Amino acid sequence: ALRGLMTDERSEQYDLSTQWDHDLSYYLGSALAAYEAERCSGILFSNEEFQEAIKRHIPRGHSFKGYPTVFNHRDPTKMFHALRQSQIARDIIGARADHAHFALRVRVFAYPENVCAVWCMVAARARFS
Repeated sequence: ALRGLMTDERSEQYDLSTQWDHDLSYYLGSALAAYEAERCSGILFSNEEFQEAIKRHIPRGHSFKGYPTVFNHRDPTKMFHALRQSQIARDIIGARADHAHFALRVRVFAYPENVCAVWCMVAARARFS
C-alpha cells in the first residue's frame, strides 16, 4: 500500500514516473532489523553488511539517500502522511534526478499485548545534483 501511495504522490504532485529497485528494497531490511535491535537493547549494532551491500549495489556516479522511521501502528495512510512531514523523506519522494530508482521496505516487529514496532525506510539511488 505504501508503494502505491508513493507512486501516486510522485505522479500526481510532481508529474514524475517511479522506477522501483526491488534489490535495493531487499537490502534495506537488514538495516531495519539493526535499528530495532538497537532500539530494544540500547546497544549500537554494526551495520557493515548493509553498508557493503549498498556500496556494491549503487552504480558509479550515483548516490544513495535513505530515511528510516518507526511507527507504533500499521496504517499505511498515516505512515505516508508522517513521511511527508519529514523534509528528508519529502526530498526522496519528490526527487527529480537522473536515473532515479526508489526503494521501500517495511518490517513489523510484533511484541506481547498487541504492541508492534513498524520500521519503514524510503530510499533512492540516483545522480543527485
